Amino acid sequence: MQQLHQNSLSPLIIIGDADNLDDDLKSNHTSEISPSCQELHNQKIEKTEKKENNSMMKKFTQHSSEFTDLLYLWNDYLRNKFEKKKRLP
Repeated sequence: MQQLHQNSLSPLIIIGDADNLDDDLKSNHTSEISPSCQELHNQKIEKTEKKENNSMMKKFTQHSSEFTDLLYLWNDYLRNKFEKKKRLP
């Protein structure tokens, strides 16, 4: 059995055995969360996911437009290079 001792100037000190510490930690780990708290937690997760998705979409859009521009430049370069060679016998 654990005994709690606390002085007004000292932190809480727990005196007892640690034989069943693992069992205590496992049983305390499965604490129930109220539905409203769970709902708020889920809303925070959804907002975070939406922000991450939006930032990823912006990055993708930026990179894809840059890639498309590079493809057009490369296409123009190749067209100019090979069309000039074809014209010159």
